[in-house]
Order: sequence, then C-alpha cells, then structure tokens
Amino acid sequence: MRAIRQAVWTMVSSSALATALASSAVAQTAPASQVDDGAIADIVVTAQRREESLQRVPLSITAVTGEALREANVTDVNRIEQLVPGVRIGRSGSDARPAIRGVYTEAIGANSDPRIGFYIDDIYQSRTSQALTGFVDLERVEVQKGPQGTLYGRNSFGGNIAIYSTVPKDEFAAGFDALYGRFNRARFEGFINQPLGPSIAFRLAGSYERQDGYVKNSSTGSDLGDEDAGYVRGILKIAPVGSGLEVQLRGSYYKQGGAGISAFGYKSIGTLVAPNLVRAPGGSIALPNGRVLTFTNGFNGQAFPTSLGSEFRAPFNSRFRDGIPDIGGADVGVPIEADPWKINFDARVTRRTEQKQFSGVINYDFDTARIRSITSYTDFNALRQSDNDFSSVPIAIDSNLTKVKTFTQELQLLSNDTTSPFQWIIGGFYYNDKVEEIFFSDNFTNYPVAGQPALSTFGISYLPGAAFPANTPLSNIRSDNFAPVLLKTKSYAGFAQLSYTFFDKLRLTAGYRYTSDQKRYAAGITSGAAGGGFLAFDLNQRVNYTCPAPGATTALFGNNPASPQSTATNAANALGIQCGERDFNFHTWRGAIDYQFTRDNMVYGSVSRGIRSGGFNNVLNTVTGQVLPFEPEVVTAYELGTKNRLADGKVQLNAAVFYNDFKQLQVQNTLPAPNGLTTVSIITNAGKSRAYGIELDAIVKPTRRLTFQASFNYLNAKDTDLVFGTQANGICSTGVLSSGGCVAVPAYANPAAPTAAEIAAVSAALAVNAVGVGPQGAAFPNVISDPNRFRQVFITLPNGTVVPATQTSGGATLPVYNYVIGGKGADGTTYVADTPLSPKYVVQVGVSYDLDVAGGTLTPSVQTYFSSSFINAGFTPNFGNQPAFTRTDMRLSWVSGDEKFRVQAYVENLENAAVLNRVAFGANRSLNGVFGTPRTYGIKAGVRF
Repeated sequence: MRAIRQAVWTMVSSSALATALASSAVAQTAPASQVDDGAIADIVVTAQRREESLQRVPLSITAVTGEALREANVTDVNRIEQLVPGVRIGRSGSDARPAIRGVYTEAIGANSDPRIGFYIDDIYQSRTSQALTGFVDLERVEVQKGPQGTLYGRNSFGGNIAIYSTVPKDEFAAGFDALYGRFNRARFEGFINQPLGPSIAFRLAGSYERQDGYVKNSSTGSDLGDEDAGYVRGILKIAPVGSGLEVQLRGSYYKQGGAGISAFGYKSIGTLVAPNLVRAPGGSIALPNGRVLTFTNGFNGQAFPTSLGSEFRAPFNSRFRDGIPDIGGADVGVPIEADPWKINFDARVTRRTEQKQFSGVINYDFDTARIRSITSYTDFNALRQSDNDFSSVPIAIDSNLTKVKTFTQELQLLSNDTTSPFQWIIGGFYYNDKVEEIFFSDNFTNYPVAGQPALSTFGISYLPGAAFPANTPLSNIRSDNFAPVLLKTKSYAGFAQLSYTFFDKLRLTAGYRYTSDQKRYAAGITSGAAGGGFLAFDLNQRVNYTCPAPGATTALFGNNPASPQSTATNAANALGIQCGERDFNFHTWRGAIDYQFTRDNMVYGSVSRGIRSGGFNNVLNTVTGQVLPFEPEVVTAYELGTKNRLADGKVQLNAAVFYNDFKQLQVQNTLPAPNGLTTVSIITNAGKSRAYGIELDAIVKPTRRLTFQASFNYLNAKDTDLVFGTQANGICSTGVLSSGGCVAVPAYANPAAPTAAEIAAVSAALAVNAVGVGPQGAAFPNVISDPNRFRQVFITLPNGTVVPATQTSGGATLPVYNYVIGGKGADGTTYVADTPLSPKYVVQVGVSYDLDVAGGTLTPSVQTYFSSSFINAGFTPNFGNQPAFTRTDMRLSWVSGDEKFRVQAYVENLENAAVLNRVAFGANRSLNGVFGTPRTYGIKAGVRF
C-alpha cells in the first residue's frame, strides 16, 4: 500500500495533474506490478452515474483528484482552468462564468439559467455565484465537456463541473494544512474521519481563509479582491454490513464576507475611439456616399469598427469630461488607472454570502440492481455592492441581493451486475427552485438638499455642458433605483440510458430525457418620480409579488408603496408588478458507440443534444398582459475520440475531435414592442453559431520519478447568424448635426391604418435621421457610413400593413436597425464573428521530478499554461480583447518518507499576466473590465495522522 501511495504522490506532484491522477484507493484498479514500476494510476469517475474507469467512458472528461487539487492550491473553481485543458473560467464579482467548447456564460440573472451545470455531490446549484463555494477535502473534480442532457439534464448545455467530497472511511484519519502567501493570505483547512462503529463513520472538514485586497484603491473606498470566508461540512455514512444499504447524510455551511471584487468586479478600462474621426467644434466628416456631417460641438471619435477608421481602446473613462483635450483636441474623458490592479473609487462596498446545504443519499443493492435516492435542500443568500461610476466621485453605489431556496429529489434504478453486457439506468428528477433578486442603487444625485457640493467641486463635469445637481448620501434603508424580480421554477424530468456490449468489445449506448419546466416570473417596475421629487424604498420591507388579474395589460401598482421618506407625489404607487407564466417542455438525447481494441485502447463516437431552458424579459406584452418569454436554446454535439494506455501503462494519450451546432441562441436584440408603436431591447432566440476543435492530452512517466504532462486544444468557434440591437446615439436627437439636418418625422393620423403618403413621408424622414442609430449607441458605424452591416426592422400592424419600426430619442424619431455581427449583410456579404471566451489555441505543459532528500521526497515542478488571444464580448474584436498570454506555476514540495508531513513553497502566475475575465459597457459607452489575480506566492505545510 505504501508503494501505491508513493506512486500516486509522484504523479500528483507535477501540479499539472490534469486528466488521470488518482488517489491511492483508486490506484488499486491497476495491477500492483504496474504501479510499482511507476505506471500511470487509474481514476474512477461517475459521469454516467455509475463508477467506471475514466479510460473506459466514451465521453470527453477531465478528472482531477483531491490530492492534485491540494497540491495545486485549488480552493475554488477559479483555478480549475490552470489544470483542465479546454476550460476557461471567467469571473465577474461573485459569479463564475465558465466557457467550454464555444459555450460561454453570459446571462446570470434570475430570468434565465446557467449554460454550464455546476454540481456539488450530485446536487445541482442553480446560480453561478454558488460555484465559488470552497473546495475542501475533495475526492475529485470532474469536468464533463459537451452537453450532458440525458443523465444530468438541468441546463447542462455546454457541460458540467462536478465536485465530489471525500466520504467517510472505516479507519481513523485526520489532517491539517496551513498556508501563508502574498497579500497576507492566510488559509487553514483540515478534516477528521472517525469511525463510530462497524457500520457507521463520520467525517468533518472545514476551512477558513482571510486575505487583503489585491486591487488597491487610491481613493477613500475599499480595496477589492480581499477574502474573509469560512466553510464546514459534515458527512455521516451508515452502511450495515451485509445489508446492501448505504446512507450518506451531508450538511454544509459557507459564509463569505469582505468586499470581494465587488458586485461584478468592474473597473473602467477605457473607451473605443477612432482617432481619425476626432473633430474639433465645427469639424466635418465626409461619408463614402457623399454626405457630409458637420459637428457644431465637435466629435470625440467614439466608434465601433467602421469603414471610416480603426478604433483602439483609449485609457479614459468616457462617462465624465474634465475639459482637457485628450486625443486630436477632443475631450474623450477622465484618465483611468492603467494598472489592472489599481482603482480610484470612493465607495466602501461589502459582500455577504451565506449558503446552507443539506442532502441525503440512499443506495440499496439488490442482486442485479441498485436503487438510489438523492435528496437536497439549499438556502443561499448573497448581497454584493459596487461603485456605480468607477470613480472617486460620490455618484452611486449599486447593490444586488440574491435569495435562493432549492429542493431537489432524484430517484434512480440502475443495473448492478458489472459482468453483464447489458447496462441500464432509469430515473426521475424533481426540482423546485425559488430565486429572488433585487437590484437597488443609492444615487447621490437629484436630492434637493442645500449645502451639498456640486460635482464641479471635484474638478469633473458629469456631461458636456451639464450642471451636476446637488447631492447627498442616502440612509442604508433607502434606494431610489429598485428593481425586484422573483422566479419560481418547478421541473419534472424522466430519463433512461441503455448500453449493450457485443463480443466484449463493441458497445452501443442510447439515452433519452424528457423535461418539463414550469416557470412563474414576477418583475417590479417603478413608475418614476413625479412632481420633481425622488423615490426611496425600504429594503427591510418584503416585496409583494402579487400579479395583475389575468388579461390585464398594465403592471399592478399600489401593493408596494415607496418609503415615506420619498418626496415624489406618486410614492403610494411607486412600484408595480408584471408577471409571466410559461411551461418549457423539451427532449434531450444521446447516442454513442465505442470499441475496445484492448483493455488499454478504445475509440468512440457520440452525438448528443443539449438544451438550455427558456426564460423571461422584463418587458410587458400589452396584448397578453404578460412579460415576454424567450425560448430554449439548442445544441447538437458530435464527437469522435480515442483513449489509450501505452508502454506498459507509462504513457497515456487521449484525443477528441468535436463539432457543436448551436441554434435558437438567446441574444439581446431590439424589436418592436407588442403594441407596434415603439421598440424594446429584449432577449430573443435570434442566433446561430458553431464550434469545432481538437483536444489532445498526454501523460508520460518514463521513470517512477519523472512525470511529463502536456495538452493541446484547438478551438474554432464562430457566430454565424447573430445580430445586436442599436439605439440612438444623440447626433440627431441633440441637434448637434448641422449638415444633413435633423428633420421631424411625421406621425400617422391613424397608426393602425397609415396611408401610402404617410408611409412615404415617414420613410423619407427616417432616411435623413438614420445616422442617429448605431450599435450600443455609438455614432459610427451607422446605416449611412456602413450600410451592409445593418438590417432595418419592420413591423406588421393589426391591419396587415408593414411599416418601419421607429424609436424616439430627445424629440427626434429614428428608425430601428439591428447590427449584423454574423450573417448576411444588406448586399449579401457573409459576416462571421469570433465567439467570446474561445481562444483558438491553448497549450499546457507540466513536468516534475522526485529527489530523495532528508528521508523524504523533494519534488520541483513547473506547469505552464499558454492561451492565444480571445475576445470577451461579441460586439467588436477590440472590445475587451485579451492578447495571448502565458501563465506559469512553480512549486517545490517535500514529503516525509512516512507521508505524514509535507511542506511546499510556490509561486503562481509567475509572469504576472493581467488576464481580462469579463467586460461590459458602462454609461456613455465606457468599457468596464475584470482582471484575474496577479502573481502570488507563499508557503504551505500540512500534516496527516
């Protein structure tokens, strides 16, 4: 047994670890002679809901053992990408945003579901912020790539990340680890395993971590990136000898404080500017069609990619102006902190996360079958805040409050005879989830309090020529921007998967799942302050989510009055509720074939379908009286792969090629409102994309002391039919355009039945004003400067007449266009865009070598991760572009001969690479971004009893 443990520790010490590093218990599945020779140990996974060798599962899975996680200091999901090929873990604030094979996490609100499933001990976690629960005393982590819609189902659209706790053992064991590192990071974790009798055992594990912020604040607000978190988990296992019964009862508690990296972690990273388009007051721009635009107040060059010039990310926060010329004589904005880990915020923010989770697993074995019950209850709460304006100016603090209560019940009946060629599983799943989210903002503006400083006191103008109003902080129970939503989901699913092996080599697998999601949604909308006053809301008062009567075409007001501190005349009817109900029923399936040439070599092929459930927009359909839903999105995935052990088990080589076809993608778009009189920005099923690639992974152990690990991932992910909505940019609506005119668009006398002359007049007026529409409100490109990239939106009136959709901004009526990211342009040109968070190449290389030192084993190890460039959002290549980077971890570990003591010195992200994890638009098209952690280093020590 000691030889087995030593062989496993030799492999674990590489720190790359990646695909097949096993614990000593699992290593027993390989012949002892092979293990003694330093062969690669096997690892058991449960991706198909039964215990199987990783090398025998016809799926692309990466498994990392608990020892490997411990060695690499992986304490949450964020660092998984350093160990797992082909997985990108973006993050914004408290939300993990994983990306796998062209599937990335975008929407995280209560109105939709995650795209990639996250499981803790087979328990689905419904919110992305739950994925940050600490990794403590784990058996392994499995990353299952591609849709897992048959056996998991719950929105496993792009794959799953599943973590498994170490279960109680029949022998006493205990351990403790301590770490101290950069930014005063102190982490303590430990476990104790205590048998309580011949058939009962208990295991208790926990951790506590505290760290200073690594994002330093030069103003009066909080440093960000700090940590203050504790976690405890207890597992009781009861398994009467000879009974066939096993019961596992789990309970865990997680609490997180500090500021974290704020609500979504953003800092201003600049604004897109085309220098050749910058114009001083009175300057002009000549368009290719001969039209000349003259800017009486000048133009600061803010533009997306356009035929007129190339944009770059200028280091200015464009939400503010300071009167100082920045580029070509234009005042682009206020300079930002160029250092990715420095900010200049005034707000002191907080983060409070708490989760209680309880589960029970019952297994009962018959002669040839097993029945399994998995029951869980989760209570999750999170409050996180951020500086709304990303500056030292006291404008606003944004807050997000999330409350989740989830109950799940799964029943499985599965074959239990491992010698039979026929293996099967059937089951049912029930899911009851209640999610409440409240966004609220304390705006220090528009409050008529005498003596408060104007923004000009801080040397900054809010907008060109605009006077900043008097301002004052709010008390902690008031919010003048209050947006609550409530989603209740009940889901029922039945599933089955069957496989049969012919001639002990050829196996056919087929699986099917039917899911019925019943979703009930309620969203609050404020009526707006009336009478020149302001609205404030008491955050301690529960929101009444009572829905309007069936068929009502307006939101229900009156049940949620604002705080008496409000001065607006409509405080009694400040918050209205609008609702929607929808059932989403869908089928997912999988078919696979694999052939086992030898016990160590196999090939497989599979095709599967994954579906992410639909959801709701916060937009009322005035015809149905309900908020507008959006439909599920669909992926069909094809995969061919091979898994091999060579050279007497000293070489492992796995490879896979895949193709994913995505349809009905849920994307943000601009469409006519249901009444046909205006437009709204909503999520619609308007996108298509595809992704294909190659994944290669190898482990080589030429001797028992030396371990190499390498992986290569190629991914070609493109959006092939994708449009984004546009909006007025202000050129026409503010009257700054003095050439070409801003003409009034005539109104229809009868909007339901316009005359031909009215339609012609409106079309002529829209043609003049079309320059006022661009993606995300940018001036360029637009339908005049780049006509091929815009699709005009038309609506059909109740009488069947088709007319142009319009939107009103600043008194000017403008047409509605969608900007073509991918798909056919106006002249038939085909545009294809990169899919966000999808680097084309990722290479990982690791090496370690064991030396006999001081009665133990000293292991230096290096692991390097290289990623080619990628974009973080689909609007433009230079919007949030992350250049290619390399990130290296180095470790020097010593383990005593009896394996009871170990010490490690480490450095992570040796290059100090600043990697953008997420980007988003802020006010006035300012770009905001989140960076990963900088270089860290430290020392850790551990003991085992």
